[in-house]
Amino acid sequence: MTKHKGKIQNRPQVAVRVAARRARLMKLFAEGKSTRKAAKILQSEGFPAASKAIVARDLQAMSREAPACVEEARAEAEHELKALKKFIAESDMSDSETVHGLLAIHDRIARLLGLDAPTKSIGVKVNADADPATMGLYARFLHETRHLNAEQTEQVFQYARSLKADSGPVILPPESSPLWEEEQ
Repeated sequence: MTKHKGKIQNRPQVAVRVAARRARLMKLFAEGKSTRKAAKILQSEGFPAASKAIVARDLQAMSREAPACVEEARAEAEHELKALKKFIAESDMSDSETVHGLLAIHDRIARLLGLDAPTKSIGVKVNADADPATMGLYARFLHETRHLNAEQTEQVFQYARSLKADSGPVILPPESSPLWEEEQ
Protein backbone atom coordinates (compact mmCIF):
# COMPACT_ATOMS: atom_id res chain seq x y z
CA MET A 1 0.00 0.00 0.00
CA THR A 2 1.29 3.36 -0.92
CA LYS A 3 0.92 6.08 1.65
CA HIS A 4 0.57 9.72 0.82
CA LYS A 5 0.84 12.14 3.75
CA GLY A 6 -0.31 9.52 6.26
CA LYS A 7 -3.34 8.26 4.31
CA ILE A 8 -3.73 5.12 2.25
CA GLN A 9 -4.40 5.94 -1.38
CA ASN A 10 -7.63 4.66 -2.84
CA ARG A 11 -6.59 1.71 -4.90
CA PRO A 12 -8.85 -0.88 -6.52
CA GLN A 13 -7.19 -3.78 -4.68
CA VAL A 14 -7.77 -2.06 -1.32
CA ALA A 15 -11.42 -1.50 -2.18
CA VAL A 16 -11.76 -5.17 -3.17
CA ARG A 17 -10.20 -6.34 0.12
CA VAL A 18 -12.44 -4.01 2.15
CA ALA A 19 -15.53 -5.20 0.25
CA ALA A 20 -14.56 -8.86 0.80
CA ARG A 21 -13.92 -8.24 4.52
CA ARG A 22 -17.25 -6.42 4.91
CA ALA A 23 -19.14 -9.14 3.05
CA ARG A 24 -17.67 -11.74 5.43
CA LEU A 25 -18.42 -9.47 8.40
CA MET A 26 -22.03 -9.20 7.30
CA LYS A 27 -22.33 -12.99 7.51
CA LEU A 28 -20.59 -13.12 10.88
CA PHE A 29 -22.80 -10.40 12.35
CA ALA A 30 -25.86 -12.18 10.94
CA GLU A 31 -24.74 -15.23 12.93
CA GLY A 32 -24.68 -13.05 16.06
CA LYS A 33 -20.91 -12.81 16.47
CA SER A 34 -19.51 -9.94 18.53
CA THR A 35 -17.00 -7.46 17.13
CA ARG A 36 -14.18 -9.20 19.02
CA LYS A 37 -15.14 -12.70 17.82
CA ALA A 38 -15.62 -11.47 14.26
CA ALA A 39 -12.13 -9.91 14.31
CA LYS A 40 -10.58 -13.18 15.55
CA ILE A 41 -12.40 -15.20 12.89
CA LEU A 42 -11.31 -12.80 10.12
CA GLN A 43 -7.70 -12.97 11.33
CA SER A 44 -7.82 -16.77 11.37
CA GLU A 45 -9.22 -16.72 7.82
CA GLY A 46 -6.27 -14.65 6.62
CA PHE A 47 -7.69 -11.14 6.36
CA PRO A 48 -4.63 -8.96 6.98
CA ALA A 49 -6.41 -5.88 8.38
CA ALA A 50 -8.88 -7.37 10.82
CA SER A 51 -8.26 -5.78 14.18
CA LYS A 52 -11.14 -5.11 16.54
CA ALA A 53 -10.92 -1.37 15.74
CA ILE A 54 -11.08 -1.97 11.97
CA VAL A 55 -14.01 -4.36 12.40
CA ALA A 56 -15.83 -1.74 14.51
CA ARG A 57 -15.11 0.89 11.85
CA ASP A 58 -16.40 -1.46 9.14
CA LEU A 59 -19.57 -2.03 11.18
CA GLN A 60 -20.13 1.74 11.40
CA ALA A 61 -19.56 2.13 7.66
CA MET A 62 -21.97 -0.72 6.88
CA SER A 63 -24.57 0.87 9.17
CA ARG A 64 -24.25 4.17 7.30
CA GLU A 65 -24.50 2.44 3.91
CA ALA A 66 -27.43 0.15 4.84
CA PRO A 67 -30.29 2.66 4.33
CA ALA A 68 -29.03 3.50 0.84
CA CYS A 69 -28.74 -0.20 -0.03
CA VAL A 70 -32.28 -0.82 1.21
CA GLU A 71 -33.60 2.09 -0.85
CA GLU A 72 -31.82 0.78 -3.95
CA ALA A 73 -33.25 -2.71 -3.44
CA ARG A 74 -36.70 -1.27 -2.79
CA ALA A 75 -36.55 0.87 -5.96
CA GLU A 76 -35.40 -2.12 -8.01
CA ALA A 77 -38.17 -4.35 -6.63
CA GLU A 78 -40.73 -1.62 -7.29
CA HIS A 79 -39.53 -1.30 -10.88
CA GLU A 80 -39.78 -5.08 -11.40
CA LEU A 81 -43.26 -5.23 -9.86
CA LYS A 82 -44.49 -2.37 -12.04
CA ALA A 83 -43.11 -4.11 -15.14
CA LEU A 84 -44.91 -7.29 -14.08
CA LYS A 85 -48.10 -5.29 -13.52
CA LYS A 86 -47.84 -3.85 -17.03
CA PHE A 87 -47.24 -7.33 -18.47
CA ILE A 88 -50.34 -8.74 -16.74
CA ALA A 89 -52.48 -5.80 -17.81
CA GLU A 90 -51.47 -6.31 -21.45
CA SER A 91 -51.75 -10.12 -21.44
CA ASP A 92 -54.62 -12.24 -22.74
CA MET A 93 -55.66 -13.52 -19.31
CA SER A 94 -59.31 -13.75 -18.38
CA ASP A 95 -60.67 -10.74 -16.54
CA SER A 96 -60.79 -12.37 -13.10
CA GLU A 97 -57.22 -13.66 -13.43
CA THR A 98 -56.03 -10.22 -14.55
CA VAL A 99 -57.75 -8.44 -11.68
CA HIS A 100 -56.45 -10.97 -9.17
CA GLY A 101 -52.90 -10.65 -10.51
CA LEU A 102 -53.02 -6.85 -10.55
CA LEU A 103 -54.37 -6.69 -7.00
CA ALA A 104 -51.68 -9.06 -5.76
CA ILE A 105 -48.98 -6.91 -7.36
CA HIS A 106 -50.55 -3.75 -6.00
CA ASP A 107 -50.48 -5.25 -2.49
CA ARG A 108 -46.81 -6.19 -2.89
CA ILE A 109 -45.91 -2.67 -4.04
CA ALA A 110 -47.82 -1.13 -1.13
CA ARG A 111 -46.02 -3.41 1.37
CA LEU A 112 -42.68 -2.72 -0.27
CA LEU A 113 -43.13 1.04 -0.05
CA GLY A 114 -44.49 0.85 3.49
CA LEU A 115 -47.88 2.23 2.50
CA ASP A 116 -49.89 -0.36 4.40
CA ALA A 117 -50.96 0.65 7.87
CA PRO A 118 -49.33 -1.47 10.57
CA THR A 119 -51.61 -4.19 11.84
CA LYS A 120 -51.76 -6.01 15.10
CA SER A 121 -54.30 -8.61 16.03
CA ILE A 122 -55.11 -9.84 19.49
CA GLY A 123 -57.07 -13.01 20.09
CA VAL A 124 -59.32 -13.14 23.13
CA LYS A 125 -61.54 -15.99 24.27
CA VAL A 126 -64.56 -14.89 26.26
CA ASN A 127 -66.71 -17.35 28.12
CA ALA A 128 -70.27 -16.00 27.83
CA ASP A 129 -71.70 -18.73 30.05
CA ALA A 130 -72.02 -17.05 33.43
CA ASP A 131 -73.16 -18.77 36.59
CA PRO A 132 -74.65 -16.10 38.90
CA ALA A 133 -74.08 -18.35 41.92
CA THR A 134 -70.30 -18.08 41.48
CA MET A 135 -70.20 -14.31 40.92
CA GLY A 136 -69.38 -11.62 43.43
CA LEU A 137 -72.24 -9.38 44.56
CA TYR A 138 -71.50 -6.49 42.21
CA ALA A 139 -70.92 -8.74 39.17
CA ARG A 140 -74.10 -10.65 40.00
CA PHE A 141 -76.11 -7.40 40.29
CA LEU A 142 -74.80 -6.32 36.86
CA HIS A 143 -75.57 -9.73 35.40
CA GLU A 144 -79.11 -9.86 36.80
CA THR A 145 -79.99 -6.30 35.73
CA ARG A 146 -78.32 -6.35 32.30
CA HIS A 147 -81.60 -6.47 30.34
CA LEU A 148 -83.54 -3.88 32.35
CA ASN A 149 -84.49 -0.59 30.76
CA ALA A 150 -84.00 2.76 32.56
CA GLU A 151 -87.45 2.72 34.19
CA GLN A 152 -87.02 -0.79 35.55
CA THR A 153 -83.55 0.05 36.81
CA GLU A 154 -84.97 3.05 38.71
CA GLN A 155 -87.56 0.73 40.32
CA VAL A 156 -84.72 -1.53 41.48
CA PHE A 157 -82.99 1.49 43.08
CA GLN A 158 -86.24 2.61 44.79
CA TYR A 159 -86.73 -0.90 46.17
CA ALA A 160 -83.13 -0.98 47.43
CA ARG A 161 -83.65 2.35 49.23
CA SER A 162 -86.82 1.02 50.91
CA LEU A 163 -85.01 -1.94 52.46
CA LYS A 164 -83.83 -1.52 56.02
CA ALA A 165 -80.28 -2.66 56.44
CA ASP A 166 -79.51 -4.90 59.39
CA SER A 167 -77.51 -2.95 61.87
CA GLY A 168 -74.99 -5.50 62.96
CA PRO A 169 -72.82 -5.19 66.02
CA VAL A 170 -71.04 -1.87 66.30
CA ILE A 171 -67.33 -2.33 66.66
CA LEU A 172 -65.66 0.43 68.61
CA PRO A 173 -62.01 0.81 69.49
CA PRO A 174 -60.98 -0.50 72.92
CA GLU A 175 -60.84 1.88 75.86
CA SER A 176 -57.16 1.18 76.32
CA SER A 177 -54.43 -0.78 74.67
CA PRO A 178 -50.90 -1.73 75.63
CA LEU A 179 -49.83 -0.34 72.28
CA TRP A 180 -51.05 3.12 73.27
CA GLU A 181 -49.19 3.29 76.56
CA GLU A 182 -45.95 5.22 76.54
CA GLU A 183 -42.79 3.59 77.68
CA GLN A 184 -41.36 4.93 80.91
